[in-house]
Amino acid sequence: MAIADELRLEDEMYRAEVSAAQNEADSKIRPFDDFGVQTAGYKKQVQPSTSARGGGGYSTDGGMIISASMGAPPASSPITFKLPTMGKATFNEPVMGDMPTFTAPEYDEGKVSSLTQKHAAAGTRKLRSAVQELMTRRSENPNINRMTLRDALAGYGEGLESVMSGASKTAGAEYAQKYAMEYRAAGMNYQTAVQAVRDKYQGQMNMRSAEFQAEMNALNQVYQGEIQAELFRVSEERRTQSFDYMYDQYKKSLMGSPVK
Repeated sequence: MAIADELRLEDEMYRAEVSAAQNEADSKIRPFDDFGVQTAGYKKQVQPSTSARGGGGYSTDGGMIISASMGAPPASSPITFKLPTMGKATFNEPVMGDMPTFTAPEYDEGKVSSLTQKHAAAGTRKLRSAVQELMTRRSENPNINRMTLRDALAGYGEGLESVMSGASKTAGAEYAQKYAMEYRAAGMNYQTAVQAVRDKYQGQMNMRSAEFQAEMNALNQVYQGEIQAELFRVSEERRTQSFDYMYDQYKKSLMGSPVK
């Protein structure tokens, strides 16, 4: 037998052994789909080459001997990032209390009348004294006495009207000043009561706002933690898939590399 025929026969036997070993390895190694390896963007250039033994079908990619029969890795399910759901905080708005009702002080006409009588007392006494003095003056002529009494009574009426008018004005002014002070005091008490209701409501609002902000911060911390955990999970899955794929490729390359 010629040397060339011996080399050709030896090469064919070698190819049969490699093919049997490759099939046995493929039957024991998990499919790539089990790992969920994402192969999008994966490119592998396999160039036929001639070995030292005259065979073909093997090339190197990145320093790794890869069998041309392997081809590109199979398609797999992509890793999905599951965005967590952020919780919702509840703001419980407080209820403002009932506003007070302004009640103006009562204008007391009886006090005005009482003050009028008080201020008119002195003038009234003077008028009465003057009338009594005129009535004590008697004349021998009855007509003169009647005229004197008539004039005295008329003067008393006019004088009493003037005295009461002046007393009424004085009493009205005095009571008005007192009433104004009472009205201002009632107004100040009303404003104080209103402000107390508003202050209480504002205090409750500030407390509820602080509680709401604290709840929002807590929910945000939990949300950020869940995002970081999901990012870590995706990263670990990708790393695991990458390592599994590289390991499987490495095992296949070893099973398919020609013996020198």
